[in-house]
Order: sequence, then structure tokens, then C-alpha cells
Amino acid sequence: MTSPHDQNLIKIMGIESLPDAQKAEILDKTALLVEQRLLLRVYESLPEAKSDEFNDVIEGGDKGKLHDFLEANSPDFLKWVEEETLAVKDELADRYKQDI
Repeated sequence: MTSPHDQNLIKIMGIESLPDAQKAEILDKTALLVEQRLLLRVYESLPEAKSDEFNDVIEGGDKGKLHDFLEANSPDFLKWVEEETLAVKDELADRYKQDI
């Protein structure tokens, strides 16, 4: 049996037959979920002073400043991206396996 880590989300969720626009919407929502989990994980890892700065950066909406902040204050961020992405894939695989 193929691991969910080796499959793309469209295959995991069994939505291959949906129109491309619907698939894109589902993938966007899934990416947002991963992003929210990552931001929470970063926030929880920071000392209070940096948490306030992190909030300011997020509220500012500047992706470049966010990238710079993450690079300077979250050295494990790229590892976390992989971990959270794989966790979501696993959860979706479990969820959609139950629906079959």
C-alpha cells in the first residue's frame, strides 16, 4: 500500500474527477490549514517579546518581513513546514479512507 506521504492531495482525497476550479479551491483551503498550523507553531515557540513582534509582522501583511522574521527567529521553520504538511496529508488520508 502506498503511503500518503508519497501521494498528492488530490489522489488522497479522491477528488480527481472534480472540475479543476473545485480542486484548486480545496487545495487552497488545505494550504491555508497548513499555514495556520505553522503560524501557531511559530507563535508558541517564541518568547513573549518576540511573540508581540511576530503579531506585528503578521498584522503588517508584508510577506518579505514575515520571511525575514521566520528566518531570524524560527530556525526549524522549514522542518516544521514538512512536518505539518505530512501531518495534514496523514489526517486527510485517514479521513477519506473512512469515507470509502
